[in-house]
Amino acid sequence: METTLSKSSSIDPNRQPLGREVDRGQFLAIAQNALDRAAGSGATVAILYATFTPQFPSGESGELRDLEESFFDVAAQALLEKAGSAFPHGSELHLMRPARDSFAVLLPPSAKTEDAMAAASSIRQRFEGSISVRGLSVRATVAMGVSSAPPWAANAEALVQQAETAAYCARFQSNSQLQIYCEYMNRWAPERQKLEKDLREAIDRKELLLYYQPRVRATDQKIVGFEALVRWKHPERGLISPGQFIPIAEEAGIIVGIGEWVLHEACRQAKAWRDQGMPKVHMSVNLSPAQFRKADLYETICTVLKDTGLEADALELELTEGMLMTDPKSAITTLQRLKALGVHLSIDDFGTGYSSLSYLRRFPIDALKIDQSFVREVTSKPEDAAITTAIILLGHSLKLSVIAEGVETDSQLKFLQVLQCNEIQGFLVSKPVPADQATKLLAADAQKKYEN
Repeated sequence: METTLSKSSSIDPNRQPLGREVDRGQFLAIAQNALDRAAGSGATVAILYATFTPQFPSGESGELRDLEESFFDVAAQALLEKAGSAFPHGSELHLMRPARDSFAVLLPPSAKTEDAMAAASSIRQRFEGSISVRGLSVRATVAMGVSSAPPWAANAEALVQQAETAAYCARFQSNSQLQIYCEYMNRWAPERQKLEKDLREAIDRKELLLYYQPRVRATDQKIVGFEALVRWKHPERGLISPGQFIPIAEEAGIIVGIGEWVLHEACRQAKAWRDQGMPKVHMSVNLSPAQFRKADLYETICTVLKDTGLEADALELELTEGMLMTDPKSAITTLQRLKALGVHLSIDDFGTGYSSLSYLRRFPIDALKIDQSFVREVTSKPEDAAITTAIILLGHSLKLSVIAEGVETDSQLKFLQVLQCNEIQGFLVSKPVPADQATKLLAADAQKKYEN
């Protein structure tokens, strides 16, 4: 059934519709007609394919389904509105929804690559931060792909498939939100499918392993904790970084299993260090949004602590602002239960999200971790220095510990020391290392303290 998108209340009712949503058959027919007309004129036909990964709050299944559909209604409208803003007034666009989380937009005739890039940029800006859906704040990432003919597709079906391939290539490549289709991507889709299959078997095959990056006190560089970071030792590809396989794990729905393995293994290692007589340090573990939303998170933490024998106050769970602000009230309840258990809680990558200060003071957290993107330029960019200073002052005013990530130089360390930042983490201290090397670092640190 064909529906216009102009009826939504967030679009100016006096403005003419920028486009319309049509079913797959209509979309392909319209696109094929455009291709046929363009064949003799040398004009360009382009499709922009967008796939969304929203983070929904926890709740009843019926409520979540309604929220999900409302989100994708907003997404459909935003695609037509923002894509249309890149073209002259009155340009016609058509949209179809080929998958639950994806849309394809047929751009106006003769749209050039730079026009598609402008449309994608406008769409990306619309979904930066969070959007309001049914009165709730929902965060979403969007990956986009563009294919055009000529040179690539001979028919409309192929054009859509190529744009979809480019979008998924963008989705699973770090720091990429838009890809223009090229022939090499035909090899990427089967490769990605094989990677997902291998990843599903990685835990059972014991191919996952943890690296540990020390956190040290800023004043004297004494080790006070480690952050557990997962790696995948693929039998053919070698060591694969989380930036490559974590998005695949999230998309495939296996991130919770990986996260629970990481949690158990990190706690086991921390307890092993204690049993060896090492100093007590915090073990930090990152929770994924899917883990945090699970109703049995508290029970899972309790089970892991019981199974490994690790004291609750030796475990620190790292969460992002986006995870907490998706549903702040529910997050507070979850955090309060975890805090009562005795675990430490920190907000990771602080400064990159959109935390409400009114909620921040209500979250029962122990620490803020300053995102490394601010620390990297803290001695060369006044704006990054100002943000870092503000975060440290904010954290201290709320009686929170503040940890700076990504510290690589002595000048960065001295800047942070002047501001009385509590802890630092980064290559200046150590890169992430396997468990045996982390054990040596901890032993050497303990010996240094003994000698002093």
